[in-house]
Amino acid sequence: MKVSIIGCGNIGKELARFIDNDKHFELVGLVDIDEKAIVDTEALLKRNVPRMSIREAVKADLVIEAADKSVVEEIVRLCSGKVLVLSVGGLINVGLHTCKIYIPSGAIAGLDAIKAVRGKITSLTLTTTKHPRAFGIPEEKKVLFSGNFRDAVKKFPQNINVAASLHIASQFEDIHVTIIADPAATLNTHVIVCTGEFGKITIKTENKPSKNPKTSYLAVLSAISVLNGFHESYKF
Repeated sequence: MKVSIIGCGNIGKELARFIDNDKHFELVGLVDIDEKAIVDTEALLKRNVPRMSIREAVKADLVIEAADKSVVEEIVRLCSGKVLVLSVGGLINVGLHTCKIYIPSGAIAGLDAIKAVRGKITSLTLTTTKHPRAFGIPEEKKVLFSGNFRDAVKKFPQNINVAASLHIASQFEDIHVTIIADPAATLNTHVIVCTGEFGKITIKTENKPSKNPKTSYLAVLSAISVLNGFHESYKF
């Protein structure tokens, strides 16, 4: 499978290295407006990979978006194949498209259970706690946000893809999001509480930050899991 990567930040670099070492994939293109990001990514690879524009990159069998939610709509509009979207917030207002979109679970777990109770949810909350450095603010404990998930996605686009993934899985509009900065936090913590006629689902993940404190290492691993799913045969 021929793969292109749009966005060569921390996650893009890790995925490029994984693909470069996996016999099932061929990395055919890299896209980034930051020259240093591409150079740093190229240094991790065994062979030369062409630099591309977005319009060129979307012709690959699989396009991995690891850039920013601002480019998601363009990628989805131009692509007719498969797209693995990591900036999930960019999908919230995306209209008609012909490509097949894949969304990794990212920094959380249990989205399959949330999807299963879709239409039967009466309350859904998300509480995210990270160290202040993830938000680029002074080191003090503070509730940064409390409100609807759509406002959270707008105000914290690089920190709250979890809220967007939760909405897509649940199709529930009234998701209440609380975002907390805590200097005592050594892990990125997400707590989801979902209630309805089925009962109650509580999901808690405590993730080690990646090299970028805004993202969790689990986000990288969940994207790799999606990639593996393209060729793995499951045995029970």
